Order: sequence, then C-alpha cells, then structure tokens
Amino acid sequence: MSIKYGFHIPINTIDRGLCIINTRPIYINDNCKIGKNFRIHPMTTIGKNIGRSMKSPKIGDNVWAGPGSRIYGDIELGDNVVVGTNSVVGKSFKGSITIAGAPAKVISNKGYSDYFKQKEQMFEKTIDISKILL
Repeated sequence: MSIKYGFHIPINTIDRGLCIINTRPIYINDNCKIGKNFRIHPMTTIGKNIGRSMKSPKIGDNVWAGPGSRIYGDIELGDNVVVGTNSVVGKSFKGSITIAGAPAKVISNKGYSDYFKQKEQMFEKTIDISKILL
C-alpha cells in the first residue's frame, strides 16, 4: 500500500486514531513513537537528525502535523500540539501550543484540543434538520 500511495509508515510507530489527510508522500522513521489521534498531511517527514543523533522524535497524543512539516531528531512534542505548514521542528516543545516556522517557534498558546473544542461548539449550534422535518 505504501508504494501505491507514496507513504512510509512503519507498523507499531503510531497509537490508534491515525488520520492521513491526503495520500501523498509521507515518511515516518521506524523508530518514532507517536501517540493517539495523530493527524498528518502530505509531504511530511518525521525522522532522525542524521549526523547528530540516531534517535527519532517522540510525539504525544492529539498532534496535528501540517503539510510539508519536518520533525526530526531526539526531541519530544507534548500532547495537543499543532505544527504549522512547512515548519521545521528540531527541538522539543511542551503540550497545548501551536508552533510554526523554520526553525519552529511557539506562535500561539492554543493547542490542538483548543481548536477542536471550538469546532465542536460550532457544530452544537447547528440546527437538527430531522426535528424540523418531523
């Protein structure tokens, strides 16, 4: 399947709840450890910092990796982190933040769960059409 869709995601690197937004090139190193509900976009690479460290990233639960992001080296990303489009992440970050840039830096104190809660609240305010039709 990885040859057909252009991604390399080894078995047992990601906990349950993986969401691949689009089937374009995605590479995840065999030694990465990624938590639950990981969302990944195309052109994302997660791997070693060759020449400096042979260790791979550890990524927490509910992390969103934007298109073209690169996450590498002996680093840790906490839970509920949003990684912006085309970001280059080579150092560790704590949870519940948004990071972006090359090199990545904190751009917001809102994390993935903060954005997700906003979307849930929007859906709660929608009208249930089935009740109207009855």
